[in-house]
Amino acid sequence: MSNLFRKSLEKIPEEKKLLVEKLFDITDQILDILERKNMTQKELAARLQKSEGEISKWMKGTHNFTEETIAKIELALGEPITITMKQAEEKYNGLMKKMEEKDRQFHNLEKFLKQKGIEPGEYSYAMSA
Repeated sequence: MSNLFRKSLEKIPEEKKLLVEKLFDITDQILDILERKNMTQKELAARLQKSEGEISKWMKGTHNFTEETIAKIELALGEPITITMKQAEEKYNGLMKKMEEKDRQFHNLEKFLKQKGIEPGEYSYAMSA
């Protein structure tokens, strides 16, 4: 990297660097959801009643999304593209409860199999055969 370029980068305020990073994160998330749902930018544009060209510009990563636009995109995609810490904690706690329940079920099955004289390893081998 040239010294001139490096010096130019150093002059950019930290909040601007963070803003650009967040905008790219939002764009990446939208693109990931579109790919996962086998949706095109054209379909997203239609759902948002926007032109395909406008959505294409948004996906370059430098569009400054408003909260209102993010909400509209989330509705059009049927899932969130941003998440708050509170939402992340709630999701994490929900997943932990599910894991604890699965772990309890596994131990109950293991106990049941042992009562029947079946080693859990033998059971999983028989199920895979």
